Amino acid sequence: MELNPGQVILDVGAGTGNYANGLANKGYRVIAVEPSEVMLGQRFDHPNISWLRNFAEDINLDAESVDGALCILSTHHFGSLEKAFHEIKRVLRPGSRLIIFSSDPRRLSADCWLLRYFDDIIRKEYDTRPPLNDLENLLSDIFHTDPSIDPFPIPNDVMDGFFFSAWREPEKYLDTSFRNGISLFAKADGSLINDSIDRLENELNDGTWDKLFSSIRGLKEYDGGYFFARIEKQQ
Repeated sequence: MELNPGQVILDVGAGTGNYANGLANKGYRVIAVEPSEVMLGQRFDHPNISWLRNFAEDINLDAESVDGALCILSTHHFGSLEKAFHEIKRVLRPGSRLIIFSSDPRRLSADCWLLRYFDDIIRKEYDTRPPLNDLENLLSDIFHTDPSIDPFPIPNDVMDGFFFSAWREPEKYLDTSFRNGISLFAKADGSLINDSIDRLENELNDGTWDKLFSSIRGLKEYDGGYFFARIEKQQ
């Protein structure tokens, strides 16, 4: 199903609505689903966006009422991926698609520099981000068709401030305001973060980071284990 302006897109785990706002500006009608009062308190207001304070596992919409759905960097917040995907499938019209943008931290290269400083924090994500193959199998079981998976190497000029977005600019991770916008840091133990940041700062200052990883600064993109998954609800 090709989407046209005016059709309804469901943004599940919308946060403050960055992506919902972008779609709304293009003329789509967006239903933004977000359970967090904190996120809702900072939400984008737009005449094309309707906000629902719901969890992904229990969306207060009629069956077959939306023309497409997005889960952008949000599935790791869901209490149950299986229940959430069943619920999203329920509200999708036949022939419409769910698009997921997420990551599998197990797919990181062993020489990824972020593992040197944030290994413990990254490995905790194993609990909420299933292996990509498991996610594919779950989607296939629920939608009764196979998803398409497209790896997404992160461009050096990516605009969104998710965890791996500053892969070419390690100095950004020293910035408290940058870290405050990233859920992975928000969930981690404060002392663990401080130790990691102190080590990174020391090794940036004494030249160790550049000695080990300076080639990173010349790359145009980096594989951080991120991917798009697309799947269609059958007719």
